[in-house]
Amino acid sequence: MLERLQAETAVNEADVERLVRSRKASAQWRQTASSHTELALGRLILGELGDGEFRPIQAEISLREGLGLAPMDPYGWMRLVQLRQESGAPAAEVAAPLRLALRSGPHEDRRHAMLLLMVEAGLMAWDELDGAERALIGEKARAAWARDVPRTAAAAVRTGRADVLAGLLGF
Repeated sequence: MLERLQAETAVNEADVERLVRSRKASAQWRQTASSHTELALGRLILGELGDGEFRPIQAEISLREGLGLAPMDPYGWMRLVQLRQESGAPAAEVAAPLRLALRSGPHEDRRHAMLLLMVEAGLMAWDELDGAERALIGEKARAAWARDVPRTAAAAVRTGRADVLAGLLGF
């Protein structure tokens, strides 16, 4: 199941529910960062699938518990970024975990969905970022543009920062 998620292939709701049950049990039995962050991921996916049981606060609690055990996990920080973006949090609340994701995995861009999320979050929180953080978002924006022009452009439009993306790309 996790392999399919990491490969960004489709999963069904039953598989995700099984993941959530498994990680809940695992987190109760043995406290590991991965059990908490994978539980949060399952909860986030169930929310996207429209499950009536989705509670964003539960996903955030799981993420915080996992990140408390493994604070150098850029994927965990990006899941917190995603959760905050989807809940309509202000830019400052998105920028805080984004900074930690950039510091813990500054050149992590193997996963296309994570790369696009970093670019969108970076554009959204642009005014909250310092020069070094903006430079990293610029690198990610150029990589995202090279891989997927339409989705990168759409991220800039969603954030209202097409001008920033254009500047980063040298247009």
